[in-house]
Amino acid sequence: MATIPEINNILKNVKVGAGFDSLVKDTSAVASSIQALNSTSLGGLLNETISGIQSLNTSTNISSNIAILSQNIPGIQDQIIKVVDDSKTDLDKIIGASVSNGFLDVVITCPTPEGVKASINLIATPTDSQTETIISNITPKKYSNQVKDISTKGFSDFSSEFSTSLGSFISSFNNQTNTQTGNPIQDILLQSDKTPLTVIENFGVPKHRTVDVLVLLQAKEDKKAVILIQELTKKPVGDVETFIPSVPITINEQLKTETAFSSTTGAYEVTSKNNTWVGPVTKDDYFDIIATQEQLMIEFIKANREITEIVFYGHEMTPDQVLTAKDIHASYVADGNDGIPFHYVIHSNGNLQRGRPLSVNGTYSTTHDKYSIGIVLPHYQNGDATIHQGATVDKILEAFYQVWPGGQVFDAHEDLDESKVPVGLSISSYIETFKKVNNGGTGRSFSTAQLISAAQGNV
Repeated sequence: MATIPEINNILKNVKVGAGFDSLVKDTSAVASSIQALNSTSLGGLLNETISGIQSLNTSTNISSNIAILSQNIPGIQDQIIKVVDDSKTDLDKIIGASVSNGFLDVVITCPTPEGVKASINLIATPTDSQTETIISNITPKKYSNQVKDISTKGFSDFSSEFSTSLGSFISSFNNQTNTQTGNPIQDILLQSDKTPLTVIENFGVPKHRTVDVLVLLQAKEDKKAVILIQELTKKPVGDVETFIPSVPITINEQLKTETAFSSTTGAYEVTSKNNTWVGPVTKDDYFDIIATQEQLMIEFIKANREITEIVFYGHEMTPDQVLTAKDIHASYVADGNDGIPFHYVIHSNGNLQRGRPLSVNGTYSTTHDKYSIGIVLPHYQNGDATIHQGATVDKILEAFYQVWPGGQVFDAHEDLDESKVPVGLSISSYIETFKKVNNGGTGRSFSTAQLISAAQGNV
């Protein structure tokens, strides 16, 4: 079965390999350029003139803006068509009178960069540089970095660029996910666990047709699947119908959540661990799993150190890592420290593992070690914490607030500015859920008496 860390790793690789960041960058630039093409600085004042383009109305609706070209468009005055000799004879016949040569001064346009470009190209042949100068004055300042592009490109050009970027991403994405079923989630799961295809193949379906059967089953086309399997295997219909329910086709059936765990410490013997902590030479079996919320509450209640707050930290790990308390402990010992600085580690699957005992101050903060519990959430670089980690944070805070109703909770990255690594989830939203506030300041750790005084307004 596939595991959540495996899926997260595949998703991370797909994101990088398929060029998702490049897609976001390219399409964001295209979107901004299209907005720039359809914007204007005109329309706020009646008869306002910018770059020789005069507004004929006032409107906040771009599509309703109307403007007229004048003879004073910068850089192209000498190019503007001022005579109509070629059409004079025809015009004379049409109106039945003699027409005088003159400027084509009735050129109505929408005063957006796209509209102005189309209009000035009717009366002149401006260079790219001249066009850029003209539209730079009518393009709102927030799109100033787009002027160079929009002076030479139009909607069709940007549409083509968008399609190219999207097509390239989709092609790379399909290659990265090894598209088989057409369902991205299923294809990603199949990279880690081919159980559905193996089960179908073991029943006698040729390997190259197993995906066809799986697609039918996932689409709940069981009757069609029965017919196809029967044709391919020549087995009785009854056997095929009995076989079909054994094929794992849902995410829950294919995903191993690994949420079940057990503790090596009895629920009512939790403080015995304090005696087995010996700093840098602590044995590996010390770092056990806190199996239940009840056990955690007992640890809180029996803590022989004054505690008033929790500080949450993030810890980055690479795709090929699964950081445990033992790993973090070993890395800090290697750097000459007395061991893991945190009291608890929340694994990706939600397991809560013991760090240093609550009876010993943490060594994670310059200002909040004295009265706090330090908890760290390892997660992938530039990624978020998992759903399981979030659920464990919720259970920890529920226990914490029951034992210390007026306690404080901080995010080391957001609140204390003591960590460059984000926690990976919003600690403030959990505090709001429990309808709690931090009465003390962030500059130092508060004792119980100090926190009570702070809650009364005496910070």
